[in-house]
Amino acid sequence: MKTAHSACNHRRRCWPSSLAVAALCLAAISSTGVGQPKSPPPQIRYLSGHAKSVYAVAFTPDGKSIISASIDGRIGVWDRATGTRIRQIDQGGEPLLSLAVSPDGLQAVSGARNGAVRVFDLPRTASLTDIAGIPGTPTSIDVSPDGQFAVTGDSAKIVRLWNVAKKSSVRDFPGSTAPIVGVRLLQQQNLVLAVAADGTIRGWNLKNAQPVGSILTTPQNAIATDGKTGLVAAAGADGMLRTFRWPPKPAQPLPAHTDQVTSVAVSADGKFFVSGGRDRLVQLIDSVGNKRLRSLAGQAEPVTAVAISGDSKIVAVAG
Repeated sequence: MKTAHSACNHRRRCWPSSLAVAALCLAAISSTGVGQPKSPPPQIRYLSGHAKSVYAVAFTPDGKSIISASIDGRIGVWDRATGTRIRQIDQGGEPLLSLAVSPDGLQAVSGARNGAVRVFDLPRTASLTDIAGIPGTPTSIDVSPDGQFAVTGDSAKIVRLWNVAKKSSVRDFPGSTAPIVGVRLLQQQNLVLAVAADGTIRGWNLKNAQPVGSILTTPQNAIATDGKTGLVAAAGADGMLRTFRWPPKPAQPLPAHTDQVTSVAVSADGKFFVSGGRDRLVQLIDSVGNKRLRSLAGQAEPVTAVAISGDSKIVAVAG
């Protein structure tokens, strides 16, 4: 879904120079989860409808719907079983760069290039809450399991916790020295994680913003966690996928791609990672043995985002 190289954003990604029709791709992992099939799993279908590149994608917790955010300024809600677009939510035409879905699947949060953060009810098309005061472009968003809080990372190097209902800032998490490209809010672990474009991954105590470890790696594009065990995966601009647990120990680099790793997701059970890259490949990697399980080839464009369904059987790929 990203096609040309005219102007680049915070992740060294580029806006398309033409209004090429964009699509999501769904691929089956296997009928029983992770295992080594005799042949590559099929791509189930393409979901077309966005006018420009899709930069974020997520499953609802029940796995029945897929949510996409595009630089055409629209949110798409898709039925996983049929591939039909259930609804389209217009977010004002400003390019959307980030997206998060609440654990109950009823609300989502989007971040736009102009700094707008909107909370909306998925059964509706109008936003419930608009959050103002983002210092820079909100490049990454995550929502707490109870849906009361959201954490944003932006191009101004700020990681900030928000009270969604009150539309107010709770606290900032200091120390980042480069634009933020990924954030995660782990409420059970009382932890906030953020990865910056310069490769620094930092953790903070959720309640008091005190530092809880850091790792310096090569420049990164995204971060993912399983939300339960502290398992973390970082997508490197050098084509490496790095895995570790928090509190940190030295990250394990896994050669996964021949170009930048642009996105990464962790399965709900923490057993495997999925990474997407500019080399148009999607890789499945065992989180225990750190071995590549298989490659999902056939993407028409560089991959910009990946997501794994809650039952760990389907991968959604944006590119």
